[in-house]
Amino acid sequence: MGTFDTVFQVDESLEYLSPRRAGRAHMDYYELAIEAGIAGLILVACWFIWILTATWQALQKLNWMALAGAGFMACCAAQSMLSFPLRNQAMLAMAALAVLLVRLGLRDKKGRA
Repeated sequence: MGTFDTVFQVDESLEYLSPRRAGRAHMDYYELAIEAGIAGLILVACWFIWILTATWQALQKLNWMALAGAGFMACCAAQSMLSFPLRNQAMLAMAALAVLLVRLGLRDKKGRA
């Protein structure tokens, strides 16, 4: 992880277009695919499945706390198409809070999710 610049410059030299170098992919999913390969994409797919499942459960229970967390995670996933929001530590902490909101919101009365 963190090797996008090195890997990208080997195959896609931009020196003919501009003297600048591409430091980031400006799309989290492309960068993850280049750096982590199929394992990283499978992990992202698992996160999407978890978010969709948790959102469906929150809708069934009409749990607003869990829906708020799922909505925030959906916004982060959409923003990752254009930029890399979770590289910012504040956004990463907010995403962790959203996961916690979903997890706590879907617990039953005995404390199990």
